Amino acid sequence: MSLVGRQESIEMRPIETLGDVSFAGILDASSQRIFKLDINVQPAGTDEQLQMDFEVRLDWNNDD
Repeated sequence: MSLVGRQESIEMRPIETLGDVSFAGILDASSQRIFKLDINVQPAGTDEQLQMDFEVRLDWNNDD
């Protein structure tokens, strides 16, 4: 199954620890090995968006 070119929004929720805020979301990775993530965020109280992108390759060893 290939989802090349498919875009999916992932709901993110803030997690605050010791004054720092991280965000977590769930992505179904059951049928994919390569993920290209384009992240666009607009922090509360600002007019500017932050952008980040990266690619992740998952390799499963099925020799077990």
